[in-house]
Amino acid sequence: VKRPQQATPVVIPRQVHAALEHCPHVSVEVNLFSLPAIVHVFRYHHHTGVDYTIWGLTANLLLRLCEVGLQYQPPYLVHHPSAPNWMQLSQLLTASPAAL
Repeated sequence: VKRPQQATPVVIPRQVHAALEHCPHVSVEVNLFSLPAIVHVFRYHHHTGVDYTIWGLTANLLLRLCEVGLQYQPPYLVHHPSAPNWMQLSQLLTASPAAL
């Protein structure tokens, strides 16, 4: 008999929150799959001297991790106010292509 596996908690370093809070940030309203969305772009300067551009889905995932894991609410809109929430969006995207 197999035992159910226990979920391992995800630890989000506070540096992610600090990095997002102090990075130059730009956001653009777009229309994706006929739905309003906000695309976020961050310019991250690593202490080694390397500059990174974090944008799109990667930026949204980091913002969502900070929202859920650290209860961090940035001073700008993360989600478009008239867009579906994360759960509704996942249900839309897993529906048949005709539903989009």
